[in-house]
Amino acid sequence: MIVAIDGRHRDPEVVEADRAARQQARADALADKADRDAAAADAAHQRARQLGDQIPFGHDPRRAPLRTADAAARPAIHTAMDTAVAAAEQAKETERRAAAAAVGTDARYHPVTVANRIQKLTADRNRITRLLDGHVRTLAVLGDGTRHTETTAPATGPFRDRLTARLAEVADQLTYWEGIRDQQITTGQAAGHSQATIRPGDAVRIRGRWYPVIRANRKTVTVPSTLGPWTDTAPYHEITDHRPAADPAEDDNTCG
Repeated sequence: MIVAIDGRHRDPEVVEADRAARQQARADALADKADRDAAAADAAHQRARQLGDQIPFGHDPRRAPLRTADAAARPAIHTAMDTAVAAAEQAKETERRAAAAAVGTDARYHPVTVANRIQKLTADRNRITRLLDGHVRTLAVLGDGTRHTETTAPATGPFRDRLTARLAEVADQLTYWEGIRDQQITTGQAAGHSQATIRPGDAVRIRGRWYPVIRANRKTVTVPSTLGPWTDTAPYHEITDHRPAADPAEDDNTCG
């Protein structure tokens, strides 16, 4: 049998649709398994209770010996209880996996995740372009201003062909995810903050915490560090809420 391999990259929209379908099928299968495991746990507990009912309530083996049948039931009761506990733990774990699978696609399309993916794809595109075009990298700058550089020639041959194909794939993925990002900003799912909307003195929410803005840079916002008397930076897409600083003029008008 001859197997033909298509080396062309697939449309990102088709890839994402297939991924979502597989994710949904996995979530459905895990949900069904969670139901079966829960039923098995209930049955195991019921079996343990039935065996336990064979022992007289309040019996003290130090005062009166158990009947032979009752004594023989004790190991079975312990085994049944162990089985019930194990079945309950299995049901709990399966339920957790089913819940995680159910939100898998939503997590993939979370606004911050989408923006991070765009950053990575942009970096990949720039790296491949540098390899295709060739580039010069500065290794060191001496005190007199002399630069020591490293020159990388443009890629050639099969390597260039692979890079060209990869660049086309990355460009298609970047177009797709940038479209998703634009939709999220349009619908209000993502804030789309930038240097034009954030000013020093504003308060921003990043990773669940509020920070005062020290500087609004071109790509990042500078905020106080939580680890000491330093500062940290975060990309604008990680801002999930924003409180503009009060305008002194507005305060004067309000007080007047």
